[in-house]
Formats: sequence, structure tokens, C-alpha cells
Amino acid sequence: LSPAHTHVTCVHHGSPPPWALDGRNSWGILQHCGFEIDGETRELFDTVLGPSVRQFAYHNVFSMPGAYRRLQSSGPFEMYLFDVIERLFRVSQMMRPLMAITPEHLEKAVGSIREIFGSISTTLCTAPYLGNGGGSEHFGGADLAFAALGGWLLLPPNMHAGAVDMSQWADLTKFPEQYQQLYAELKETRAGRHVLKLYEEERHFVELEATERETTAAVAA
Repeated sequence: LSPAHTHVTCVHHGSPPPWALDGRNSWGILQHCGFEIDGETRELFDTVLGPSVRQFAYHNVFSMPGAYRRLQSSGPFEMYLFDVIERLFRVSQMMRPLMAITPEHLEKAVGSIREIFGSISTTLCTAPYLGNGGGSEHFGGADLAFAALGGWLLLPPNMHAGAVDMSQWADLTKFPEQYQQLYAELKETRAGRHVLKLYEEERHFVELEATERETTAAVAA
């Protein structure tokens, strides 16, 4: 869960932008915006789903030449620094061991993602939203957090609210076969359809001031 994913919801509810909240983390921002999430669901997202999505997503991004750079949403000067640092230190290569991206961990990550999508699909069989985590009639913090993580696996067109051009990821044939297979599987689950529905119906676009728009773009990646 990234602060950028909570920004539009905060604005929609009349709250200040998240970068003005004294450095609070994403859960603090979510709570400030009026959303709650139960401890069990938060622990599951923090310790299992989040790390699993990051390992799987970054493994596939690093497997496609130039993809890591295209995901950045910074300005020309920041991208110049990005290129220099990447050329000198090969940061993307260093990130694999730092994130424990190994065949064994990837297999475990995919298994965890499937299991959690299955569990959430079961919850959504009896409720239209996750709410705080256990099911609800109303959109809640668990829906926002799950959509933020699940978006990396399903790539909805408005995932980054324009900060990153998602059209460049529309051709899934350019992705590794492992990603294509999991994408096809997850989008057919109730949980996967829920993520896509949330981005379509709950991802509110707002007109930002120029400086605010730049900051949103900077944190969206």
C-alpha cells in the first residue's frame, strides 16, 4: 500500500494530502481519511500479501528490459539521476537479493497470492465489499488496501491516476509467461474482479494544483 493510492480518496473526503500528515505511513494515512482495517487483515497484507506481490511484480519487471525505468514517474532531472545511479551501481540488480527474489521465494509468493485471493473471494461471496476486512455493505479500508496491492497483478488502466502511462502495459504478450498465467487466473476470481471494479468505480480523479500534481506523480511509483 502506497501513500499515492490513498491520495485521491483523502481528497474526495476533504482531508489534507497524505504528504502533509507528518510522515505517517500508509496505514496512518488510511485511518486519517476515515477508514479502518482489522488487525488480522492488516497483518495478512503487511506480512504475506504485500511481500508476495512485491517479489512477484518486481521479478517480472526486472525480467523485461527497460520496464523498471518506464515505471518511474519523476521529472527529467530525477530521471537523469536515476539513469546515472543505475548505470554506476546497477541498483535494479542489487534489489533482487535484497527483496529475496529467488525461485523458491517466488513459488511461495505465488502460492500465497492464490490462497489470499481465494480467501477474499469467499468473503466477497456474502458481501459486496471487504469493509474493515471481514465483509461489509460498504467500501472500507481493506478494499482500498487490497486494491492497491492487487492492482500490480491486474494492471487496471487507471491504476496510477495518470502518473504512469499504463497503456504501455496493455500488451500482456510482452510479459513473462508466469505473469500472464497468474494474471489470467486472478482476473477470473471474485477477488480479482473486485479489484478491477474498485478501480473503475471508486478511483476518483480530481484536478490537482500543479505542485500537488507533481508530488502525486513523484510518490505514485
